[in-house]
Amino acid sequence: MDEFSTPQILLHQIIANLVIYRMVERNDLAHGDPDIPELRTIDACPISSPGEGVDILHYGNSAPGVRVKPGTELRILCVGDSITVGFLSDKNGGDGNGYRLELRNDLSSDKVDFAGTETSDGSMSDGYFAAWSGKTIKYIADHVGSSLEKRPNIILLHAGTNDMNPNSAISTEGNDPQGAANRLGDLVDQMAAHCPDAIILVAMIVNTCDPNQSQRTKEYQALVPGVVRQRRDLGLHVIAVNFTSFPTSLPQDCIHPTNDGYKKFGDYWYDFITQIPKDWIKDPVGNDPARDEGASANGGIDTNIPLPNWGTSPVQSTSPADVKQAFDLAPKHNDTQCNATPIFHATGQIALGVGHNGDWKFHKNWTAAGKLADGLGLDPRYVSLHDMNGDGKADYISLNPQTGEIKCWLHNLPNPWSPAGTNNSIIGAGAGPADTVYIARDDYIYLHPNGGTTIYRNMYRRDKPGPYYLALPEADASGIHQRPEEISFHDINHDGKADYVWTSAIDSSVYVWLNNYPNLPAWLPQGKIVVGVGTSGANIKWGELTSSGFPDYVALSPVSGAFAGWLNICPDGQSSPGPGLHLPPPGTTCTEDNDCSKYNCETGLHIGCFVNGIGGNKEGTCECLPAEDQARKAKFM
Repeated sequence: MDEFSTPQILLHQIIANLVIYRMVERNDLAHGDPDIPELRTIDACPISSPGEGVDILHYGNSAPGVRVKPGTELRILCVGDSITVGFLSDKNGGDGNGYRLELRNDLSSDKVDFAGTETSDGSMSDGYFAAWSGKTIKYIADHVGSSLEKRPNIILLHAGTNDMNPNSAISTEGNDPQGAANRLGDLVDQMAAHCPDAIILVAMIVNTCDPNQSQRTKEYQALVPGVVRQRRDLGLHVIAVNFTSFPTSLPQDCIHPTNDGYKKFGDYWYDFITQIPKDWIKDPVGNDPARDEGASANGGIDTNIPLPNWGTSPVQSTSPADVKQAFDLAPKHNDTQCNATPIFHATGQIALGVGHNGDWKFHKNWTAAGKLADGLGLDPRYVSLHDMNGDGKADYISLNPQTGEIKCWLHNLPNPWSPAGTNNSIIGAGAGPADTVYIARDDYIYLHPNGGTTIYRNMYRRDKPGPYYLALPEADASGIHQRPEEISFHDINHDGKADYVWTSAIDSSVYVWLNNYPNLPAWLPQGKIVVGVGTSGANIKWGELTSSGFPDYVALSPVSGAFAGWLNICPDGQSSPGPGLHLPPPGTTCTEDNDCSKYNCETGLHIGCFVNGIGGNKEGTCECLPAEDQARKAKFM
């Protein structure tokens, strides 16, 4: 090596050449000349045979707006789980689009069409994808077929996070990294068979800060390049892309990105797309996916909706003795008895839904039913209807997204709606962001990050000045260490008071604390009253399906809107969550565990006497709790 060929000089020469290249490129683009191949991309050295070239693409922070391949449409299919769906991207002022809006903005110089059959309630009208929250690679493979029929020419695959989950209810095929890598390879093969012209970018998934999942995730990440290399050796256009450098400060719950994190996620995908060999990218096959704008834009009835599986159907042939027992228990003279059967009886599927292509947005050619009230230009995510003044009519409520400030317009139909109070419709200053506020039986409840409450009673009267909300610190719950979005308030036992309900996001099981206020303790734990139906708690709603006055448990299909329900049929106010159970009635007193021995709980729960000891109190209540919660049950009060 001569004195003019030191590594430092060579480095300076490379930098100088890159600067000159950029100047020439900009000049050429300004005069309408075609792009010059970039030497830093893998297509500068065309891959002449499978296996040669770059196996893993790394994030290079490319500037947005670079044309990927002039004159070629990019029909992109985003495939994966909750990160691809954009879970939590509608919180804290987010747009609900996940990473797709940022990706489309970055690709502003290209014609982009998102393929897929799924969509969310984000602000994009075309943010389609093929992803399912909380699902594994196997589930994705079983459901991606109809999206592959859209014939994308670029597929972005980020899957395997749920396969590494320590909860077997989520990692349904097991959480062995090698097994997941094998399933990933099968999914890539399936994609390549359906879309032989498509480039498949396979993600080495993002890291997690969950210590119970982190090590398996790293092992799985390390296996992805091998999965890709095997397919490359067979001639498939598949490349591994490295998300392990995604900043660990951007996930908000160890998995899902923050709103800024989703934008960064879109930047990553954009950067990887710009590194695809240009000669790999072909025009997409067939026409763009049809997106009807007519009255049938929701796709019609979905005839392939799986029913939730929750035990034997109650509608079946039975013995004469059982028929007589049913007659004896039937309502007589408006009196109804409640035996020891479960609270919730499966009704089966109630409605078929609106079809899997519905995006819940207004489309032209629909027939308007008539406007009830002029809009106020407020964010519809924070608007709801509640009877705030006790006149039996629903009033218009809006929460400030940042502060939780509450505004109210009273329902005066047929007369015009009118602002409540004397301060331009403001009836409460707010206690926190709207995403953490719950309006329960028209009272205002602020939920703390651990599920604890700050409760304000609705004191609104038309003929009285404010303040309209009165703090009730003695009624507050200290929290159950679960996320606020999993907490809701419903009158489970039909006593006129809202009860504290935790619906697990993982398996849709339900735990209840009955509202005992003004008696203390204010909340009486009832343990698990619903075992769950295997879907996410986000798909569970409560509504009165009959005229019983009791809230019933409803599971909604996130794909089609179909729903199935289970009836709350215990009208005497007792909480009886399972067959063969003998739970203590709410407020059953005790001084020791033996006092509760005549009661029992469902599997996994333990009966015991809870004495909170406040003020030297020696008397407690019988309750059911998971074994791991017995030591900390006082914290629930």
